[in-house]
Parts: sequence; structure tokens; C-alpha cells
Amino acid sequence: MKKYLIVWVVLFCAVLSFSSCKKEIKNVEGVVTSIESNQSGDSVLSMKVLSDGDTLLFSLKDAQYDNGMMIKDDAVRVHYIDGNGDTLRAVLVFVKPKPSKVIELHSDTTETLLTR
Repeated sequence: MKKYLIVWVVLFCAVLSFSSCKKEIKNVEGVVTSIESNQSGDSVLSMKVLSDGDTLLFSLKDAQYDNGMMIKDDAVRVHYIDGNGDTLRAVLVFVKPKPSKVIELHSDTTETLLTR
């Protein structure tokens, strides 16, 4: 009986040690300050995000996007994991596009229309 108990304890400790090695996904919200793409411009490689006074550099190699592609000055929420050095690996990027400025034109029906 003691042999089975020791085996279960060893297996339990092994499972705990392997599961603790997973990288934790973190979240951050901020504003895109710059985007780097390849020379042809068809792939986005990295972006810098300003969040709480800090500038974070994200690698977008394997990232997925929600609500389209971001441009400079768009608000984003990034789910990321630690990467190499100062670069963080973005996993999922939620884009909150900057509101566009719409000019509404109202026709004035009180004035007469002048024609030639």
C-alpha cells in the first residue's frame, strides 16, 4: 500500500512541476505609437504601444487580430507573453479604432437656389 502512495505522490509532484512551466498570458491596454512592417509593406512585424507612461515593444509574428488591423494612434488591448529580451510576443490584439471625424452637411432649404 505504501508503494502505491509513494507512486501517486511522485506523479502528483511531477504534474505540478510540469504545469508550472507554462508561460502566463498578460494583458495591457494602450495606444499604438509606431508600427514596423517589412519592405514590401504586406506584413506587420512589430509595434510599439504606450501604456501608463511605458513604451512596450511587441513582436507580431504569430499574433491574431480582432476588429481589423491597427494603425498609429489606435487604442489596443494586447494579450501577450514574455519574449526575447525587451520584445514581448503578442498573442491576440484587440483593436479599438480611433473615431473618425465626420463632416455633416445640411442643406439650407430657406434660401432660393441661384442658377445661371
